[in-house]
Amino acid sequence: QNKNRVIYRRFPSVSKFVLVVGVCSLLFVPVFKTLTGLPPFMGIIISLGFIWLITEIIVRRYKIESGLGARVDQAAKGIDMSTILFFLGILMAVSVLSEAGILGNLAQTMDEGIHEPFAMTTLIGYLSAVIDNVPLVSACMKMFGEIPAELVATDPSYYAAFTQDGIFWLLLTFTAGVGGSMLIIGSAAGVVAMGIEKIPFFWYLKRFSLIAMSGYLAGIAVIWIESLIPGLI
Repeated sequence: QNKNRVIYRRFPSVSKFVLVVGVCSLLFVPVFKTLTGLPPFMGIIISLGFIWLITEIIVRRYKIESGLGARVDQAAKGIDMSTILFFLGILMAVSVLSEAGILGNLAQTMDEGIHEPFAMTTLIGYLSAVIDNVPLVSACMKMFGEIPAELVATDPSYYAAFTQDGIFWLLLTFTAGVGGSMLIIGSAAGVVAMGIEKIPFFWYLKRFSLIAMSGYLAGIAVIWIESLIPGLI
């Protein structure tokens, strides 16, 4: 952080330019996926290569000392590999459950037992308070991402919620994200905050869980009201 501050004080315009390039590179990834149909990781690699090229040109042009860590290869040394491997392991585990047919059976059970998008996503949000939202959303994408056409024909109004831009995905985005705030262990960020700031679990539970749950339920209610207005969602 001290090195970043030194670079910003000496080269404020360059720092802002690199920030803009970084943000635009992130936005490039979904555009690349949409235009080419190639996997998103290829867009990420292209973006990384572009940022690396830009930063190398800047370092050479402005003669920035190597000790300030302005190069991408130097910044990469500070990456927390344990966190990356953690999420890699989670996503691989989700893929294993999907290939084994467990997620498909779970989706069928929820479909037959609940059969209502608002109730299903509300339950998923409560699960997000205990389970990290990354594997939860990944599992839901594999569970409800591809619904057979013959199944859609049996109840078109219900399965319309699971199509692209359907209300199920809007609800999932909200419930999985906000639901993880009901308990501090509901997200990786909360677990990290517990370690860094020494926040006790029950301290958070007493002071913030009820507030987070109120906001969670209020948000679902707002989305439900909006869904009743034709053309709004």
